[in-house]
This record gives sequence, C-alpha cells and structure tokens, in this order.
Amino acid sequence: MNSLKVIEKLLFMSNETWKKHGNPASVFSRLLVFPLLILTIWWRETLAEFFWVIFIVLLVFLFLSTRLFPAPKNNKSWASKSILGEKLWLDNTNCQVPQKHSYAATLIISGQFISLLLIVLGLVYTVQSMVWTGTSTFLVLKLWFLDRMVWLLSDMS
Repeated sequence: MNSLKVIEKLLFMSNETWKKHGNPASVFSRLLVFPLLILTIWWRETLAEFFWVIFIVLLVFLFLSTRLFPAPKNNKSWASKSILGEKLWLDNTNCQVPQKHSYAATLIISGQFISLLLIVLGLVYTVQSMVWTGTSTFLVLKLWFLDRMVWLLSDMS
C-alpha cells in the first residue's frame, strides 16, 4: 500500500466522502485554509494563547471540509473533475492510469514535499522569504496537480 493510500485511510475517505469533497466549495476552502495555517504558525508568538485554538480549528476544518459540503449536483466544474481524477489516480490498482500522468503527478508531489520542507525550515528559523516562497510554490504545485487530475480524468473518460 503506498503512502497516499495510507493518508486516504487515515482521513477516513469513503466513497461518499469523496463525492462530497468534489464540491468546489470543499476544494477551494481547503486551498484557502493552507495559507491560514502557515500564517497562524508564523504569528504563533503574537497570537499567544489563541494560537492553539486557531490552529486546531483550522486543522479540524481541513479534516471536516471534505464532509461539510453536499455532493455537487453535477461534476462539470474544474474542481469536481480534479477530485474525480485524483480518486482515479489513487485507485491505480483498479484501473490503469497512463504512465505520463503517474510520472507527472509523482514529480508534482515531490515538488510539494520540497516546498513543505522549505516552509517548515522557514517557520523554524523564522526566515520569511523561505516561508512565502515555499507557500506560494506549494499552492502553485497543488493547483497544477489538481489540473493534472482533470487531464487524467479527461484522458480516461
């Protein structure tokens, strides 16, 4: 079992949860929460006792956002298609994902991991340029990954 499947299981992502996660509100709210998490950590000393409250609320929202919104009425939006493509990609054992998509997704995720390392180092050593470069790079790569999943869905439909 690959690490992404482990994460999927840890997040309790059932088929119904995946359908709800396909709601554009779920997709875009998760994208918006990530920079808020980074800002919360960056301002941890300023926020003082409110840091943990805000941090935990944001983490809980990230977990619940895949469940809060109803399943979309249709899957015509870019966000919905990106989630359907991601589900296909994760189910690679049940369907044959074209090599070009697997390779590209792996490269993008590797870039996201490097971006996360840059963010963590920037937060630990309070280097603002590292944090914002890492955050912006991560978000661009996340959008690229989602777009790649739309392309995957299109190719496999």
